[in-house]
Amino acid sequence: MQFPEHKLIPRPAFWARAAKEKKNHPSYPLEMLIFVAVFYLASIIQGVVFSVPQALWLYHNKMGEIQAMAESYLATGQMDLDAVMALTNSLPGWMVAVMLLSFAALILVAIGYCRLVEKRSLHSMGLVKKGWLWEYLAGLGLGFLLFSAVYWLGAALGGWKLETAQLSGAGFGLLALLFAGYLVQGAAEELMVRGYLAGTLASSTPAPFAMLLSSVIFGLLHTGNNGFNSVAFLNIVLVGIFFCLYMIKRGSIWGACAMHSMWNYAQGCIYGLSVSGMQKTDTLYTSAITGYNDLLTGGEFGPEASLCTTVVLLVAIGVVLALKGKDTVPDLKFRRPGVSGGEDDADGDAGDGPKDL
Repeated sequence: MQFPEHKLIPRPAFWARAAKEKKNHPSYPLEMLIFVAVFYLASIIQGVVFSVPQALWLYHNKMGEIQAMAESYLATGQMDLDAVMALTNSLPGWMVAVMLLSFAALILVAIGYCRLVEKRSLHSMGLVKKGWLWEYLAGLGLGFLLFSAVYWLGAALGGWKLETAQLSGAGFGLLALLFAGYLVQGAAEELMVRGYLAGTLASSTPAPFAMLLSSVIFGLLHTGNNGFNSVAFLNIVLVGIFFCLYMIKRGSIWGACAMHSMWNYAQGCIYGLSVSGMQKTDTLYTSAITGYNDLLTGGEFGPEASLCTTVVLLVAIGVVLALKGKDTVPDLKFRRPGVSGGEDDADGDAGDGPKDL
């Protein structure tokens, strides 16, 4: 089967390589079930890794509250969910950083599945060696600029205003630790959804379909976050499309990883707003919410559920669509999964790229 190159959404060479290297070819529904299993396995591992320091901190600092909740549950037979949420959101900033660092489990599971089961190289996940440092640094800058555009648009419309936070030397040290945590968390979500899932879909579907389906699934993965609503879902899908488009046009995943990380860090640790409903931590600045319309402020979910984010992302997607693709292939031939004799039949272009990855 042959998919011609799309003018606005071309096929990057690393996706062509994924099609050539991928060994297992389940049907599309089974492919989705496998991804869900892989994702939740990674999430369980991440949760177990984080549960150890979390349990130790709760034991030494919150035993009184835990005992009170247990006694209330035994007396009434009902769990005080507000008290549980308050306890969960009482973690110190360094514990939030540890939680973010534990997302390394998702990186290891995504890479492990692609390498050991699908037999795909790191290059096929978008981890292209050539020019990676420049792509990453440029992505950090663009991530900051993008969220800053959301912030100042919301401020101009009366949604929030910037205030100064007074941080000690320990506070700046915590910001550095949180930055490292967000670097890991952003890369983890990109490698799991864009590096693994989108690359897997792109090995047997047109590039636009792989981009759209992986972005919708990315949005659905946030449904359990505090304050999640329809606008939040729309914006998470849009940001997924934007990151995927940027990855396609730049020919690697490095920039998308960096933008994802810096967007979250700027939102939570520079401007002091909620990141997808997560607990707030120490910040360089604080922001006072001055608007009372959730469509403007995003409510409990934060600016990612704001129409300000929708506007900025639509503009950003339009700009990236207009860019010329880097390191793309003109077409790709292969058999659809589930078809008899469905071994990969990708053309020679799929083999482009460094062989040591």
